[in-house]
Amino acid sequence: MSQSNLREALIARRRERQAAEGAAMPEAGTPRHGGGTHLLKSIGRIAGAWSGRAPVMAENAEGVPTPEELAAAADDASVDVAYDTRTLASLSAQDFPCVVLLTSGLSRLIVARADKDTLIVDEDGAQSPVSEAELAAEHSGTVFFIRPRGEAETETPASARSARPAQGAVRPDGRGIFLSVYRDVIGPQRKATAELLAAALISNLMVLALPLFTMAVYDRVIPHLAFDTLFALAIGLSIAMAIDLTLRFVRMRYLDAIGLRISLALQARLYRRLMGAPLARAPREPGLIASVAREVEGLCQIVPATLVSVFADLPFFLILMTVLGFIGGWVVAAPLAGIALLGVFHVIAQARSDKAALSSADLSRKQSNQLLETLGALETVKTAGLSRGLLRRFERLSDEAAHAGHIARLWTSAGSQIGMMVTQAVIAFTLIIGVFQIDAGGMTVGALAASTLIVGRAVAPIAQLLGNLMRIRHMSRTADVMALLMNAPQEEAGDRSASRRPIRGEITFQNVSFQHEGAHAPTIREASLTIRPGEKVAIIGRIGSGKSTLLKLMLRLLEPTDGAVLIDGHDARQAAPSAIRRAFGYMQQDTVLFDVSLREAICAGLSAVSEDAFERAVKISGVADFAARHPGGYSMPVGPRGGYLSGGERQAVALARVLAAEPPMLLLDEPTASMDNTLEARLMAELKPYLQNRTLVLATHRAPLLALVDRVIWVDGGRVMADGPAADVMAKVSGKGTPAAAGA
Repeated sequence: MSQSNLREALIARRRERQAAEGAAMPEAGTPRHGGGTHLLKSIGRIAGAWSGRAPVMAENAEGVPTPEELAAAADDASVDVAYDTRTLASLSAQDFPCVVLLTSGLSRLIVARADKDTLIVDEDGAQSPVSEAELAAEHSGTVFFIRPRGEAETETPASARSARPAQGAVRPDGRGIFLSVYRDVIGPQRKATAELLAAALISNLMVLALPLFTMAVYDRVIPHLAFDTLFALAIGLSIAMAIDLTLRFVRMRYLDAIGLRISLALQARLYRRLMGAPLARAPREPGLIASVAREVEGLCQIVPATLVSVFADLPFFLILMTVLGFIGGWVVAAPLAGIALLGVFHVIAQARSDKAALSSADLSRKQSNQLLETLGALETVKTAGLSRGLLRRFERLSDEAAHAGHIARLWTSAGSQIGMMVTQAVIAFTLIIGVFQIDAGGMTVGALAASTLIVGRAVAPIAQLLGNLMRIRHMSRTADVMALLMNAPQEEAGDRSASRRPIRGEITFQNVSFQHEGAHAPTIREASLTIRPGEKVAIIGRIGSGKSTLLKLMLRLLEPTDGAVLIDGHDARQAAPSAIRRAFGYMQQDTVLFDVSLREAICAGLSAVSEDAFERAVKISGVADFAARHPGGYSMPVGPRGGYLSGGERQAVALARVLAAEPPMLLLDEPTASMDNTLEARLMAELKPYLQNRTLVLATHRAPLLALVDRVIWVDGGRVMADGPAADVMAKVSGKGTPAAAGA
């Protein structure tokens, strides 16, 4: 079935259902954004069929996506995705289209049922019948239901669980984070939360068993020595205590599970927002981000715990006070006064600890920043003699952080100690008031014993609730920072329909200027140039002239502050940055590798690399030479940030990564800056045949590399000083006697 036929079938079936329901058929054609490979690719095909255009596929979705990746794909595709455990035989007409997950990790898109035993499967636009029994043998049991956004509630099976994510951005303050977690608690986790509240309420009711047992023993059993009654009461108490213990474990397990699920989802959303931030606006403080990441789990644990306290423990406190007033009269005044005293103390402790907690968090962030900076530049620290000064600064930060943390912990710990003291005082006052009540004939000794137990149980959850509120207050700073990170601007396509246009690679700068935020002068000034497909162009200039910035502007890593960058005659901001970067193979000047094997470092970020492409890439780049000399070959570790390799070897790996993708356009920024002359000469000889029928844009200051190009653009002070045939431009550069001439 073609894309258009699939769309027509889906819309026809949609009209039939909505006509039966009396609903109006909305206009099709609203632009939507597709999914990825495997399962995400199937989601993308359905989204594209609904919207009437080819979907944009998410790249690098290896195997089965995580729930967070699935949620991100659904958000990008503007569809609602729900999933359920179903057999193929149970699928009815209203369930189609759906995607079934196979045991191999791949997926199959089912568009209809041909008959009782045959399903219609869509494979990249081709419709074919498949035996239900044959497909069932590979089926993992999971079925995904995809609907245009807004229709999932009416068209998706009720048993299916929603995979629709919360919105990425939140309110610009910490309350937005808490509200986001709260929505997750009552949204995707609402079933578990309801079960948790039920367990907490029943467990709280079981607490009444011991006070009632005590009162019955004092007032009924002891005066009459009713041993049969005692044994019956003891059996009932044992059952109640067993139920209470079981439900307490259930409560702890549910609290932890809900908190962890929300924490994982929130961390994934935060990481996705950080990766999606424009390069110029991305957060730059690793210590700040690390401290926030550490606090996420605690924040996600405290919200459901507080909700349980509010909706289960607080109502039960009112029930206990009612029971206490019924059996003890004025005894109820003791716990109420104790709770009021606890509230006043927590307000005072909060005010005293806020400043210390804020200072401690700020100092810890500075400590983390210094540790990460020192580890990243350890060689510089040693050779420049910076150790002593850095050590003194770190010791000062540690001392101040320890003192601030001590003050914050002191007031926080005081809360629990005061809570214990207040509980004891409340019990004592309960006994005092109870004696007067007994003297006045208002209560029995058994009622006093029961009241004492009730009072001790009633104060504890309220003290815990006040402690949780104090912790939430302390976490508000973390939540504020997290909200800023979650609201970081995101790279996106100005026109999602632009994804249908193939990228040929013509690059045009129209009076482009660029200035870094906070910089005193522009890096690029009114640059105008055009690079056509198939051209071989070098950009030369002195250090800081703007060569690298021009390449980043071509890739939408940076956005012009004035003017426009066009790709194939269209403003580059129309296209998704990821689509542009897939079309252009970019090698950056500063090569950073992750701590993986050599093969993984070369294939990182690529969905599939053929063995021929891999072998060609490592041969041209020179990686094959040093890999052949290592016992581990391509399994050799490259180390953190590629630290086990030399600078030239890291550059060779980065170049191999670009070449392995076989892009039609290459943007290389100082590709041989760390290589020796021999390796550079060999690279040029191997690279020249590879560049046939490919576009090359080369930023360099090394003269030998100019043999690869036909055209040179000379940049100085952010301005295009000359643009033309290599020989003519180099003559101008030499005539000016600038450093660019010497370097290039």
